[in-house]
Amino acid sequence: NGYDATTYVPDVMGLKRMSAVDAIHDSSLNIRELRFDESVVDYDDSLNAMVWRQTPEPSDSVSVAMGSDVVLYLTLDEHKIPVKEEIL
Repeated sequence: NGYDATTYVPDVMGLKRMSAVDAIHDSSLNIRELRFDESVVDYDDSLNAMVWRQTPEPSDSVSVAMGSDVVLYLTLDEHKIPVKEEIL
């Protein structure tokens, strides 16, 4: 059955770099690239940077093949991170 080799892309928006990478790996996906914006200038910044965009978009309904590549875009600028709507 072909469904065994699929997974879902987790929502890692707003997470710090290492937490986001761990969540991607925990979903059996690979990090293709970490893209840092101009606010990240050194190694310490890169550790504290947060995800403000990810490709592919997170989904709990559309599955992707295990081992698929994910690109994370990171920043120290909290204003770039989309505000999540609270579920009441």
